[in-house]
Amino acid sequence: MATSVKMSSKHQIVVPKEAREALGLEAGDRLVVTVREDGVLEMEREPEDLVEELGGLLAGEAAGTGAAPAPAVGSGPAAERAAAGLWTELLDG
Repeated sequence: MATSVKMSSKHQIVVPKEAREALGLEAGDRLVVTVREDGVLEMEREPEDLVEELGGLLAGEAAGTGAAPAPAVGSGPAAERAAAGLWTELLDG
């Protein structure tokens, strides 16, 4: 799907309806925007509290084993992208 969009004087663009529907985006959702070396702009939905969710999973696994809970992990978009990459690597094996 390719759609042309125009940037406003405030440097804003409207995410086309087809793209919003494909990503399941709603008002207030956050996007991760990446500019590739070849000039292509990529946008993906930012995971909601992914770092906290992963930290909670690790702490839950440690519960009852006598192991210390997982240490706190950094927060913010960069930390969430890094965690998402690790999660993807784990799932993809």
